[in-house]
Amino acid sequence: MYTNVLGISMQNVELRKSRAMKRLYATSLTRKEWVAGNYIAQTSLAFLLTIIFVVAGSLTLQVPLIPHISIVPVIFLGAAMSSGLGMTISNIVRGENSIILSNIVVFSMMFLSGALFPLDLGPPVLRELSSFLPLTYLLDALRITLSGGFESRLGLDFLMMGIFSIAFTIFGSVRIGKKRVEI
Repeated sequence: MYTNVLGISMQNVELRKSRAMKRLYATSLTRKEWVAGNYIAQTSLAFLLTIIFVVAGSLTLQVPLIPHISIVPVIFLGAAMSSGLGMTISNIVRGENSIILSNIVVFSMMFLSGALFPLDLGPPVLRELSSFLPLTYLLDALRITLSGGFESRLGLDFLMMGIFSIAFTIFGSVRIGKKRVEI
């Protein structure tokens, strides 16, 4: 998730600084094509990196890896969700501030969603707050699919990741092309 969110923010900052975005606006490239191309590239990269990290972690830590078949859509939805979040952040906050905000958002989510410590050890307020964070559902789905846990909980995780993916995609793509002069 970190790679996607920060990668899109850094890419958009660099495209704006080098005036490449302005040249893109002069072409016949539509907003939908730009968003689709960006999503395909970033989601594919995140998907590949996640597979590599899971396999490398399994081999390094000598943990048997017996993933459920639903790991593929979990990784895909997580990659799409993080691509959308990165695009949303980089199009709401312009310039280097989007990179700073991306770091703040991702690290906050890591602390509050159970990536670094179990949510059961925290106060009830933390568990309630984590239910509004997309990383919570991604981590839960990854834990279930990698450990052979309760598949009945996967439905909620898929639903929430799908909602977050669609919402971030819409919010991230709405502002693209709105301020062509600003670039």
